[in-house]
Amino acid sequence: METGSINPNMNAVSLSNALDKTSMGKEDFLKLLIAQMKNQDPLSPMENQEYASQLAQFSSLEQLQSVNSNLEQGVEINLILTQAINNTMASTLVGKEVTALGNTIQLTQDGDDLVPSEIGFKLGEFSDSVTIEIRDSAGTLVRTIEQSDQNSGDHSLTWDGLNDDGFACDAGDYTFTVRARDDQGASVSATTYLTGMIESVKFENGMAMLIVNGQEVPFSQVLEVS
Repeated sequence: METGSINPNMNAVSLSNALDKTSMGKEDFLKLLIAQMKNQDPLSPMENQEYASQLAQFSSLEQLQSVNSNLEQGVEINLILTQAINNTMASTLVGKEVTALGNTIQLTQDGDDLVPSEIGFKLGEFSDSVTIEIRDSAGTLVRTIEQSDQNSGDHSLTWDGLNDDGFACDAGDYTFTVRARDDQGASVSATTYLTGMIESVKFENGMAMLIVNGQEVPFSQVLEVS
């Protein structure tokens, strides 16, 4: 509803109800109040109580808008400072070992030999059975590893780079998933993470991205640096 559609001769209660149904700013409120004073009936002028009530409404509106503006500015400043601090810290981490949320691993070769890859995950509770599935970049399942009687907490295992048939897989990027169940067959939460050396840092849209094992890892997903 626009300001012009509100009758300037309305009383304080009517004006308050109209304000509840509009999105007018403090300038519009002041214009309406002045128009109401100009157009009031000389034989029945606005009572002091009504006038004071409307001035109080104007004051409250102005204060609320000011508080909202200050809150928005404060949140924006905090976000900018946090982002700047994170970006500065990220640039000092190149060459360090990192553990971060993720499910990627990189299989490399040292001459003719494959370099084993570390797989890490965390179980929410004791698990009767744990299944780790490793897939290549095309999504093809190459290796399934079964474990039993695993306690809650952090776990790691080494993948030798062999597939289920005992043959060496090609060097490259792989992903893994972890499924765990308790002794009743119910699912147990499993959080996967990756480990590796931070090779470099790049910035996208003002956010720091760590390059770990050739993969982009948001700085916000880092769990541990050593």
